[in-house]
Amino acid sequence: MKSKVLVIDDVIKNLQLVGETLNSESVEVVASSNGENGYLLAKKHRPDLILLDVMMPNITGFEVCRQIKADKELVDIPVIFLTAKAETDDILEAFEVGAVDYITKPFFQKELISRVSSHLELTLKKEKLQSYVDIVDKYVLTSITDSEGVIKYASEAFLKRTGYTKEELYGNTHRVLKNNKFDKKVYKELKESLLKNNYWEGEILNIDKDGNDYWVSVVIDAQRSKTGELKGYQAIMEDITDKKMVEYLSITDNLTKIYNRRKIEYLLDYSIKQLPRDNNSLSVLLIDIDDFKLVNDTHGHEVGDDVLEKFSKIIKDSVRQNDLFGRWGGEEFVVVLPLTNQEGAFIVAEKIRTTLAQYKFPVVGIKTCSIGLYEIKIGDDIKNTISRADKAMYEAKKSGKNKTVVYKEELQ
Repeated sequence: MKSKVLVIDDVIKNLQLVGETLNSESVEVVASSNGENGYLLAKKHRPDLILLDVMMPNITGFEVCRQIKADKELVDIPVIFLTAKAETDDILEAFEVGAVDYITKPFFQKELISRVSSHLELTLKKEKLQSYVDIVDKYVLTSITDSEGVIKYASEAFLKRTGYTKEELYGNTHRVLKNNKFDKKVYKELKESLLKNNYWEGEILNIDKDGNDYWVSVVIDAQRSKTGELKGYQAIMEDITDKKMVEYLSITDNLTKIYNRRKIEYLLDYSIKQLPRDNNSLSVLLIDIDDFKLVNDTHGHEVGDDVLEKFSKIIKDSVRQNDLFGRWGGEEFVVVLPLTNQEGAFIVAEKIRTTLAQYKFPVVGIKTCSIGLYEIKIGDDIKNTISRADKAMYEAKKSGKNKTVVYKEELQ
């Protein structure tokens, strides 16, 4: 079955070029020369991907994207912007209205094919995982134990999932499923809740007979006699292993395997909103690899991707365990530093910058980065926080690159 790609662009030559580039045995291209008709075609064809020009008469690509993302039937269709404008504000707006990627004009045909193929493949993977999730949701895993936690009953679904037979499970406790990778504090909370409230609900990482990890969402009820005597416990479980995988995909950048923009944006927003309550320091770094476009143009996107992957590893090795970081888009990264003031954040930023400047990449050699730093204040929101970090980063670029600049009011 062919994947369907809708292209919306007011320049006929662009439509022809994209159509000639993408039309194949596996991809069918549907074209529209204006935003109004493009939205109607999206409703009619439900494409797997939309390529959307930014600058169009009557209605801009941003507005078309907003309409698509406001439509329950179309909201999940990934949108890639085709744009001749590569300013940061335009790129940020593209992601703010719901785009998953952008391609600058004039584009390379190989780049277009690569980006489209990547997003179509991701869409297919998500659809496949969702079908698995729907199937798993139809089955209920149940077990009953006595007051000592010894298993007296297990449903067939439970037996199938764990890999054990009744003979192997009955008479055993759930310790046989205990996974040493799981947080032991959760088991402690479980026991305390059952003793105090006769009830516990949460998620547990188990291990089956073959040594495979699997996640379950669990509700446990204490079973008592009419006189209040504890008879045992009943657990109803749902296998959420595939859901966890979907969650992982939804918050993870496909290339670098770190948080994607959606997740790091959520974490930053949450951290900012906690400031009035916690009254702690909070800083953010916006990092951009200098002259990264030259890497792609000179050596190709495969080499560029390798630089992005290795740089994300440099960031990971340079920050603390409780620091948060993710890919903001393209060659930009965001680092959120809880309990860190401007001075402390500067130390972290310089560690990242100097480590990168000393690292020799296999093909491109030495690369540098420019970093904008902003210590967040109570009353800030995510929009002005990123804007100020971006202004500081732009100043670092303008004043010579390969440096960290702290945001100051005069940068407004």
